[in-house]
Formats: sequence, structure tokens, C-alpha cells
Amino acid sequence: MADNTVLPSGSGGDTIRDIAKTVNSPAKTQMAIIDIGGGADASPETAWTGAVTVTSGAITASGTVTANQGTANATPWNENIAQWGGATTTLGSKTSANSVPVVIASDQGAITVAQATPANLTATVTQGPAATAANAWTAKVTDGTTVAGVIAGTTALKTDHSSQAGTAITSVPVAFGTGTPSLNAPGVNAAAYVGTTPVRTNQTTTATGVIDVNIVGALGVTNSATNGCYSRLTDNTTAVTAAVSALGTAPTGTSVLAVNSVSLPSAAAGAACTLFQNSAVTTAVVVKASAGNVYGFMVNGGTSGNFLQFINASSAPVLGTAAVVSFQIPSTGILFLPAAHIAQFNNATGISVGISTTYNGAVAGTAAAVVVLYK
Repeated sequence: MADNTVLPSGSGGDTIRDIAKTVNSPAKTQMAIIDIGGGADASPETAWTGAVTVTSGAITASGTVTANQGTANATPWNENIAQWGGATTTLGSKTSANSVPVVIASDQGAITVAQATPANLTATVTQGPAATAANAWTAKVTDGTTVAGVIAGTTALKTDHSSQAGTAITSVPVAFGTGTPSLNAPGVNAAAYVGTTPVRTNQTTTATGVIDVNIVGALGVTNSATNGCYSRLTDNTTAVTAAVSALGTAPTGTSVLAVNSVSLPSAAAGAACTLFQNSAVTTAVVVKASAGNVYGFMVNGGTSGNFLQFINASSAPVLGTAAVVSFQIPSTGILFLPAAHIAQFNNATGISVGISTTYNGAVAGTAAAVVVLYK
């Protein structure tokens, strides 16, 4: 099927421009040409009043093309300004050099400045004239109705204490410590505070100017036998750091106070040594099954030349093994070493005794009565 169609068909018809497309066969697509005055005929075509839709390609126009919006301002045309002064335009806050210049007219009214969030508005305000007393910004103290005044020639705020609770104040000021004001003096409530907590006092005396104070707590804890107020002894360089200890127990600490003491009789168990006695000691026996100190001893009987042997053992002692010291028994009488404030010696494992024939020997001697004072 060929392009263009002759109407009416046959001889003498006019040729209508159209295009034969196989996709539309057997129909053809008619071609419309807008004639704006070109060609042999000088008279222009009637102006095209319909819409022209370009589905492909491009229309090139020379000269002036006028486009009408239609109904005035019915649908505003949107314009995207991509640049201003050669600089790319973007949204958001910018510096002056990157912003569109705005001029506020000289007859512009007051401009309200608001902040979207409830936080305080931060603003920097320049005073203008130099900040001197003559050019200072003024501020007024007011309750919303009456403004407080300033006494001329002074830097004090003017106040007028003419009444209190409806009663006129007529007292005459007096010097501190010389007496109380007379007539109607302003009342003042005063209290002592520690931080924000008022100090509580129990007034039990009638003496003038005296307040009895009960200390009910130290270091935040109520006073008691175990939470008393204490003082530390010091020579202004080193403080006494020894802890208080039970009777008979050495105090601890690196700086212990030296005390001149006098021993007094006592019924306390801790003030006495522990007693061991055995009327017939031959081979070794245990006196104390743990570490301890020997303060004194006594031995009676046995054979002259035998020895009272002390052994460092807490169980199953053996003469001559772990022997600490031996004392020779006299031929007549009693061998006695009285107890003293300081122990005679210490056994780190245990205290055991026995009778040997030689000094720290392993052979048992003749039985003898033995008494040991230890801790």
C-alpha cells in the first residue's frame, strides 16, 4: 500500500498527504501541515487554534514565539531558580555571601522575631555608643506597677521600710552589740543552717546569750558508744594510728603512742598466764597444741644432772627433735623461773616439754614434776 491518497479517485483528483504504515494496514495515517504564509501564495493560512502534540522529534521555530498562560493567574507558572549571580542556589541557612540579597525598606514596621522551640532565644545585641555610665542601658526594678527608685548621688537602691504587716516602723537603729532597738522594730527570723538543713538546738539554760547545743551525730551517724566524737593525737607531723585493742592484745598500727604504765592486780582472765602441770614427766608431753609464748616454769624432783627440755611441737613430741632450749635440774631443791611481763621465748608451732639426760638430748631421764606458765 502506497503513501498519499488521491481524492476523489481517478483523473483530476487532489492528492492528500498520508502515510501507509503496515502496523495500521489497511488504514493510513493522515499528515497535517501548518502553512504560516510560505509557498507561492502570499496569503497566510488561517491561524492554528488547536493543540499540537509532538510525539517524536523536535519542532524548530525561528523568530518570536508568544506563549499565553490562559486564564490570568488561574494556575501560576512554577519557576525553579537554579543559580543566583552565577552561584548555585540551594535550600537552607547560608552565609551572607551565599544568600539572595534582601533589602529592608526604610518605612518597614517592627519585625517580630520568634523561635520555634520553647528554649530561650539567643541573640547578640550591639549597644552602639560606648558602654559608659552616661550611655548605659537602663533597667528598672518593678513589680509590674511601681518602679523602684535610686537615691541621687549614690549607688544604693532606694528602699523605704515604713511599715511591716501594717504596723509603722518607728525604731531607731543602734550600733551592733550595744543594745536592742526601741519602739516598733522590724522583726527578723534567723536560723543557723548546715547546707539546707536547719540546726536543731535544745535550749535548756536561762543564761543570757547562751545556746545549749546537743551534738546528735558525727560524720552523718547518730552518736553512740561505737560512734562517739573522737580526737586524734598528733605531734603536728605524725598522727597516732594504733587501734584500740583488748587487754593482753598488742595494738596495731604504724604509729603507736608510747605510754608509761603501772601494772595493777586484775581479776580478768586475759591478765593471767595459762597453767600447765604434770607430776611425772619423763618422755615429751604437749603443753599447748598451737603457737605460744613461755612466761615461766618450775621443775621439782628427778635425777641430778637431768634437763627440762622445751620442744617446738604441737603433737607427738619427740625428745631431741625440734628442741628449743634445755634447763639443767639441780641435785637438790627446785628449779624455778618466775613469769615476767615479757615472755621468755616463743614456740612457733606448739609448746611441749620432756626430761632428758643431756642438753636437748633424745634419751629420757628420771620422772619429775613440771609446771609451765604460758600464753
